[in-house]
Amino acid sequence: MTTIAPAAVRPAEPAETPRSGWGRWAWAPAVFVAVVAVRAFGNARGYDVFVDEVTYLRVSEGVARDLSVELYGKVFFLHPPALFFLEGGWLQLFGSASPDVIDGVMQARWLIFLLAGLTAVVAVRLAWVLAGRWAAVATFVLVLLDPFLIRINSRNLLETPTLLFVLSGMLVLAGPLAHGGRLTNRRAAAGGVLLGLGVLTKDTAAITVSLPLLYLFVRRETRGAALSAGVAMVLTYLPYPVATALTGHWQAFVDEYRRVHEALLAEHNDFRTSVGVAPCPPDEFNTHSPWLNMYLFPEVADYDRAQLTWLWDVTTVADKTIIERNQAGVDSRFYVPGPLSSMEDFTRRFLEWYVAIMRDTWPPRAERAGTGQGFASLRALPAQ
Repeated sequence: MTTIAPAAVRPAEPAETPRSGWGRWAWAPAVFVAVVAVRAFGNARGYDVFVDEVTYLRVSEGVARDLSVELYGKVFFLHPPALFFLEGGWLQLFGSASPDVIDGVMQARWLIFLLAGLTAVVAVRLAWVLAGRWAAVATFVLVLLDPFLIRINSRNLLETPTLLFVLSGMLVLAGPLAHGGRLTNRRAAAGGVLLGLGVLTKDTAAITVSLPLLYLFVRRETRGAALSAGVAMVLTYLPYPVATALTGHWQAFVDEYRRVHEALLAEHNDFRTSVGVAPCPPDEFNTHSPWLNMYLFPEVADYDRAQLTWLWDVTTVADKTIIERNQAGVDSRFYVPGPLSSMEDFTRRFLEWYVAIMRDTWPPRAERAGTGQGFASLRALPAQ
């Protein structure tokens, strides 16, 4: 009798995983340098500065000076303070920013460039852990070259450090689970601290970080770890409102929080609007304000266009009327320029800065030719 032995079963190949030890991070310096270089290229020749960049720089300067989170003498509650303490420490280490507001913003951006490099490293590593090598390569290319990400990562804004903390927390939580390991409570708490720092940088990040925590809580085997991460996240954020209450600013904090978040969640949660004002010849003005409908259903079934847009239409017409009447008054032969009021101090300082820049940096051809006409002939704005 002939006996046929069963065919040998080839063992399944394990899923692709990054190398162990320091080898798994061998690519990190190259990713970091490439991303920082792309963000830093042409920084001094950038043509735009967001008003938020100036605001955050001023708040950070107060932190560097005396640990005060203030803007022009008033406590700043529009955003949590993590970025301002991070940037304040940067100013302490490398010197205060330039007294010129534009140069100061350009210097502060270097911190954001470095944080962008770290964010890219964490994002690539997270993609590798969750989906493999080619997902990591695609993530690197996206982070390196995507115009929107480059723009956000090249400005002194909240998004870059927020994303760094949130992605780092997700990497800490996802690491062992991606390879069938166990997520310990200690590791989960560490991930929760990082997520909490993200919320402490921009509190709307709480919506994003709640999703992975909810996923961990739904899974029975990681429910305890999810609770540990959630408690750690809350405890990381908690000192901010507690310190606010102890210093007597609780009501101002609540009022500002409600002003910002109620509008965000209740009024503008379904639409994306933007406003642009293009340069025009004298006595002309053109603004463009598109809006994007994010509803899933047709207009008739989902919303009423007239009810949705009536406020925008009314305020746009009102703004047009105000602008036209102001211009008509300026064009009148009876118009005499006068001083700005004390409520317009920010406008006065901006105009003085703008006139100085135009006079010193970009003189027109007529002035360079020696005609004596141009921005150098502009007088200082009249005092109050």
